[in-house]
Amino acid sequence: MSNNDYLGNVLNLTTFGTDYAYRKLRERVNKTDWISHGRPAVINAFYAPLENSIRMFQTDLFVVYNV
Repeated sequence: MSNNDYLGNVLNLTTFGTDYAYRKLRERVNKTDWISHGRPAVINAFYAPLENSIRMFQTDLFVVYNV
């Protein structure tokens, strides 16, 4: 890493990321490792007692489940 070589730094980081991803492809899958399998979805939900329903909000998703 160099303070004066922006392009060189970007290329080095890109090369490092690509090499890391290819190395991970060659390894056996650790099924107990949650970090490599993605993060859980974050959903805001609340219960509406008058309607007897659970409303869940996600970024572009609005779903109503009637109980």
